[in-house]
Amino acid sequence: MENTNPNTNSSTEPESIALSKASNGYQYMKLKKWNECREFEIWIGTVNPNTQRTYTENMGYFVNWSQSTKHPIGMINELIEHPKEILNEILEDYMVYLKKRGLSRNTVKLYMAGIESFLIFHEVSYSEKKIKRLLPPRQKLAGKNAYKLEQIQAMLDSTSILRMKVIVMLSACSGVRKGGLAHLKVGDLVPIENCYAIKVYNGEIEEYITFCTPETRTVIDQYFEWRKDGGEVITPESMLLQMDSTTPRTGPNAGRDQIIAHALFMLLRKAGIKKERVGKNRYNISMAHGFRKFFNTQLNIAHVDHNAIEKMMGHKNGLKGGYNDAEIPNLFEEYKKAIPNLTLLEKNRQKAIIDELKSRSVRDEVMLTKEVIDMKQKMERIERELELHRNAVTF
Repeated sequence: MENTNPNTNSSTEPESIALSKASNGYQYMKLKKWNECREFEIWIGTVNPNTQRTYTENMGYFVNWSQSTKHPIGMINELIEHPKEILNEILEDYMVYLKKRGLSRNTVKLYMAGIESFLIFHEVSYSEKKIKRLLPPRQKLAGKNAYKLEQIQAMLDSTSILRMKVIVMLSACSGVRKGGLAHLKVGDLVPIENCYAIKVYNGEIEEYITFCTPETRTVIDQYFEWRKDGGEVITPESMLLQMDSTTPRTGPNAGRDQIIAHALFMLLRKAGIKKERVGKNRYNISMAHGFRKFFNTQLNIAHVDHNAIEKMMGHKNGLKGGYNDAEIPNLFEEYKKAIPNLTLLEKNRQKAIIDELKSRSVRDEVMLTKEVIDMKQKMERIERELELHRNAVTF
C-alpha cells in the first residue's frame, strides 16, 4: 500500500523544508518597516487584494536595492519627495540593475508595476517613456507548453506527502492558478456527485467555478482525515492547504503562493523532470502554469464546449462571465466529458478504461437486442402484408 503519511518517508524532507523556508527571503521587509507610512497604506488599499502581495514584495526588493546606491530609501514615501531628475535617476539605475540580472522583459515589468502604480496614484511626475525604453528586448515566449501526463505522474510517484499530491493533482485536474490554489478554503469545495465543485476566488469579483476529478477528491479527503488525526479542527474557514506554523509571514496567508512555487521547484528536481531551455533562466514549460495548460489541453481533446472551457479557466468572456447556481450542473456535465483525460494515476486510468469497455459492452448488447427486436417486428410486418396480398389475389 502506498505510504501517504507525510512524516514517514525521510526522502521527502526537502519538500517539507521547502514549505517552511520559502518565505525567509522576505524577512527584511518586515524588519525595515519601509512601508509603514500613510502614503503606502492609502495606495495599497486601492490595489486588487490578489496583487497586493506581489506589489509589496517587489517594492521591498526595490527598497533593499536602494540601500547600496547614493539615494537610499528608508521609507517609501521618500520616493515621492524627490525632484523629478533624482527620481528618474533612481528608476533608470534600477532598470539597468534588473537588466544586468538577465531578467526577461515581462519580469522587469512586474518588478516595476507596483512602483509605477504608487507614483501614478500620488500624481508624481517621472519620465515614463524613458523608463519603458529601458525595458529588455522582447524574447521568444517561454512557458508555452503543457506538462505531459508522464511528467505529472513522475511528480506524484516522487512524493508521499499528501499536501504535495493535492497541490499537483488539483492544479492539473482543475486548472486553478497558483494564487487561487494558495488561498482556497475548505468551504470553497462543494461535493457534486463523486467530485468537488470548486469556487475559486470565492466572494471576489474574479470568482469562478471549476471542478476536480474523483481520484483528486479521494486524495483531498485523505488529506483532511490525516489533519484531523493530528488534532486539527477543520471548519469551512480552514485553509485547504495547511502551511507549517514556523513559516515566516508578513500578514494573514502571506507568501502562500511563493511557498507552493518553491515546493513545486523542489518536487520537479526530485522527479528529475528536465524542461527545454528557451532563454536564460527561461523554459518551455512554466513551473506552475504548465498544469493549467495541461488542463486546457485535455478539455479540448475531450471536445468540451468552448464556452465551458473559458468558464472553468476563469476567463470572464465565457458565457458572458460570472455564473449562477443553475449553470453549475450544466458546466459539470461538460467537465465530466474530460474526466478520463484528467485522471492522473495509472491504476485509475486503467480502471476507467475497463469501466468504459464494460459500459460499451452493455450498450452494444442493448443495441444488438434492440436491432434484433426491430428486425423481428419488421419481418412480422412484411409477412402480414404478404398474407394480405395473397388473400386479395385469391379473392
